[in-house]
Amino acid sequence: MAGSLVEKKTERNDKIYEILCSIVGSRRVSTDPEELYLYSWSFVNATDKPGRCDYVVMPETVEEVQQIVKTANIYKIPITAAVSQLNFGGVATPRTGGIYIDLRKMNRVLEVDEDSMYALIEGGTTWSDLKGYLDKNYPDLVVGITWSPPGTGVVPCALESGFVDLSLLGGCLSEWINGLEVVLPTGEIVKTGVAAYTGGKRWFSRAPGPDITGLFIGWVGKMGIVTKMAIRLWPRMP
Repeated sequence: MAGSLVEKKTERNDKIYEILCSIVGSRRVSTDPEELYLYSWSFVNATDKPGRCDYVVMPETVEEVQQIVKTANIYKIPITAAVSQLNFGGVATPRTGGIYIDLRKMNRVLEVDEDSMYALIEGGTTWSDLKGYLDKNYPDLVVGITWSPPGTGVVPCALESGFVDLSLLGGCLSEWINGLEVVLPTGEIVKTGVAAYTGGKRWFSRAPGPDITGLFIGWVGKMGIVTKMAIRLWPRMP
């Protein structure tokens, strides 16, 4: 009996692996024990007991994230999504196995609006990515200097109300969010702020009108996976 249960579990795992490979390609899915171990703990909380995950997946598009989440829903698999292994309190450490979604390949700056002063970024964009892009293409605009390492994510920092050097002027980063694109646990996609009723064409504000951005702030990704964020920019001081 025990042997048959193990056999069924192995068959199920193989099937899920094949599905994930069909979504993102085999080069962006891993079940290698050494790689899984690297994703099982946070370098910031190195003394914590490691967690575990069964698959690591690196999507490049919101559609791929959507299909991964739908697959997890069908097979009742837990998901952990993160940008780096640099998180406080182990909030992005997988505890019960499942799929670890590494968002670092979704790191593009999609738009910079100089008039409305915001940047539209993907969910895996790091502080280094955004600052480097602005310095090269929009040197008169800044997003501030974070107190965390440059390889950490802009989106998780903003969702957790992080601070930068301009926070005394503009408040914590959650107040800089103009809008979000989020893949919900069901696999549905929602947009918040002005983007909700402009079809994602404009991201200059949360207002006017009803806004649900606050539902995703402070929940460390438990309410959905943020695949795009519009974040406020500031003029460079002389």
